Amino acid sequence: MNLHPIFVHFPIAFLTIYTLMEFVGFKRLTEHASWFYIKAFLLILGTGSSFAARQTGEMIEAQFRGGPQTKLLEMHALWANITIAFFCGLSLLYLAAWARRDLVQAPMIGRIIALPVISQFMALAGRVYDLFVNSALMMIAALIGLVLMTIVGGLGGALAYGPNIDPVVKFVYDLFF
Repeated sequence: MNLHPIFVHFPIAFLTIYTLMEFVGFKRLTEHASWFYIKAFLLILGTGSSFAARQTGEMIEAQFRGGPQTKLLEMHALWANITIAFFCGLSLLYLAAWARRDLVQAPMIGRIIALPVISQFMALAGRVYDLFVNSALMMIAALIGLVLMTIVGGLGGALAYGPNIDPVVKFVYDLFF
């Protein structure tokens, strides 16, 4: 049974919603304490579910190997791995920022115990948060992630339904072939 079409839609949904949230500019929303945590949760959940999508994709890979779509399959797998690696990097940045937020707000005893153990990580997390997560750079990164997902999805659509299924798939397919 081909589970890939089922599993691939979870990272698409979570990561697309996350990227769109990066572009929301309503101060009333973005200043709310939970806004950061919702974005981080969607990003981490989307990244985690992308591993399930990749695994189910590898399970059906044999159906396409050796045929006329082998190059397309390899290109789809390459871009999927690039996309997963990219979102893993963003997830690590958000995890570092999350740790910084929660440890800074932790009770004093928690900070006294935790900081000596992970002081280097916390220093890095603070710099990362201030320079990247809490800046316009994250919007650029989110846009790059959305473009990467479009490339992977377009190549996957061409693999499953042919390159002429819709204009986006055709455009992505024509970029590479």
